Amino acid sequence: MKKIIIAFLLLLSALKMFGQEQPITYINLHFSHSLRIPYKTVDIEVVKRKSEVVLFLTSKPANEDSKWDYSNKSEEYKISDQEFNNLLDQLEKINTKDIAQHFGEFTLDSYSTTITFGGISNKISYTLGSLIKEEDSSLKYYMSLCKDLLVLAQLDPDEIL
Repeated sequence: MKKIIIAFLLLLSALKMFGQEQPITYINLHFSHSLRIPYKTVDIEVVKRKSEVVLFLTSKPANEDSKWDYSNKSEEYKISDQEFNNLLDQLEKINTKDIAQHFGEFTLDSYSTTITFGGISNKISYTLGSLIKEEDSSLKYYMSLCKDLLVLAQLDPDEIL
């Protein structure tokens, strides 16, 4: 419980800074699925630099069979400051208490998502290791951020999640 409270306080501290000069310059989504062949892993990194925001996409299939080549990607996209700010708005809405409600869940053969955000050296991560149902309103902002990142990476969220 003490770790949850500390994590929550760290998150609040980071979010209070949103009104000031933006301390968050890095957002990462890592997705993996134990049984999936195409898009077994997907990594999306968004990095805000002084003059641009760059999104890096890396995805891999489970095996090297040529029919899964479409999911073997290593690409880079520039995104707008507004798109980056929209991602930050989603981050701000994620509530640690909502994520903590799911700590006791355990599923086999499902996917895992990790959202990491912060600056160059210091980051906060949320990892959820189970299939999240659309009707679960406690995680709507978490899922919305996952979907927004996939769309910005030119991937279909319905195919991945």
